[in-house]
Amino acid sequence: METFKIGFTTEYYTLWRIEEEIRYDFAFRPYRNVRCTYIQNLAKDLYTAQKNAKKICKSKKNLDVDMELKGNRYFDFQEQLYCDLPDALSPFYEFGKWYGYAIHKTNAVSLDYMNWYYEKTQNRYCKQILIAAGYVLINDHLYSPEAAPRIVEKIAEKHLGKGVIMELCTSKEFTFYCEKNLTEAMPDEDYNNVPFAYLYIDYKQISIMLIFEQYNNYSYKGYGYALPVDNNGYAKKIKNKDLQVHIEPHSVFIPSKDDYQPYLMYAKVSKFSIL
Repeated sequence: METFKIGFTTEYYTLWRIEEEIRYDFAFRPYRNVRCTYIQNLAKDLYTAQKNAKKICKSKKNLDVDMELKGNRYFDFQEQLYCDLPDALSPFYEFGKWYGYAIHKTNAVSLDYMNWYYEKTQNRYCKQILIAAGYVLINDHLYSPEAAPRIVEKIAEKHLGKGVIMELCTSKEFTFYCEKNLTEAMPDEDYNNVPFAYLYIDYKQISIMLIFEQYNNYSYKGYGYALPVDNNGYAKKIKNKDLQVHIEPHSVFIPSKDDYQPYLMYAKVSKFSIL
């Protein structure tokens, strides 16, 4: 878009051409580039300058006066057309080696670098990619699949003692009386970026959240609940029944803020049966 404005030097009012163009930076974020080009002197007084400017530009209206338009050459300036997001929410790297690049499109970025950026920003997109790659979230820190078991063992031994952690890691099945059906996780209760339903059981000062990735949702009198789906594809009612579940060992312990649940463990259920 092209317009004309009147500027001012130390003595003369001057005529300027203003050209605006929408451009995109290397991260495809839009900005307005404005080029201001000096054309000629008009007059020493504003009345005569406006008269001359309307004649040159073939305009019936007076031109806008911008006292920042000075000199007898041209210059550019840019106006940002996007909102800056907090580092934790931005889909772009906001600093560092990959500044300005989209996080989900930078395949050349190593997972170690992405984890370093996550530690600095708690970026949600880095977190999703790292968890999908096998990283484990422990106390707001992400650890590689190789490092996570060692971290888990240290935390568990510190809070529970080595005997309990070894027993939990070697146990593959639990049998207990189930007082209720499953509860579907809320949207912010993500578990490896997949939907799940859960229930809690207590084991030696440990509150274990049993994760069921295969389940169906139901509603009764306005109340929602979920039922686990067995290996044959059938949803089973488990309320008020004895249940045996097989879990995957080496789950992650996370100290809970709830005084009634001093420690919390996530354990994925591989299969279950009603006794």
